[in-house]
Amino acid sequence: MGNNVINSVGFISGFGPLIRGAKFINGFSGNTSGTVDIYTVPAGRKAFISWVYGISSPIMSGTLNIKVSGTYYNLLGANAAFGNVARLFVGQVINAGESFSFITGANPGGNLWVRIMEMDISTPLYTGRNLSLTSGANTLMTVSSGKTAMVIDSSGGCYINSSGGQYRNLSGSARSVQVYHVPNGGSPGSGNQFSGNAAVANNAAVTVSVPRSMNSGDSIVVNTDASTATQWAYTTYYEI
Repeated sequence: MGNNVINSVGFISGFGPLIRGAKFINGFSGNTSGTVDIYTVPAGRKAFISWVYGISSPIMSGTLNIKVSGTYYNLLGANAAFGNVARLFVGQVINAGESFSFITGANPGGNLWVRIMEMDISTPLYTGRNLSLTSGANTLMTVSSGKTAMVIDSSGGCYINSSGGQYRNLSGSARSVQVYHVPNGGSPGSGNQFSGNAAVANNAAVTVSVPRSMNSGDSIVVNTDASTATQWAYTTYYEI
């Protein structure tokens, strides 16, 4: 899983431990062709998807996706290219019954490995996501009552590579996006705007700044300038 994930487990363990029933799983797809659900979370479990390694010759392209209730949500925007070496960070928790998937675009036949930390469903590690953003304010997550939260970065560390928030724009045109750290009982506005206006091209997957730590009842809110379909965003965090 890499040093960041190992360090995170050690860090979290000092508080509980909060990672319950953890085990490491290698998801694999060889000679990948068509639509492949590489890994599906079993009942009573959840899983942190860290990163994907791929290799192919000639270069295979395709889209990494999470599959939720039978619908595929593109993680990367444009088709990812897997040549001699490709490493792509994901940093998302998926839940029981959901899948991590790949849909081949061109030159099928590549090999893919997915690094997964599976854990008990009671583990307080979550991904807050909104799979259908609309114009205006969209809440990604709210810290549970009586809890505090820290955002996890895309490689599984304690937000050390500035990749705590992810936004996907497949809407057909460029979008303008802002992020707000809304305190308990508040509403998004200029007094709690966390990131500046981000111009995001169509078919793009970008990192957006989100708060590192949060208090009980605080929320992360994403604002987009249109309700056009196939925009979505997520952030991963744990609560203590």
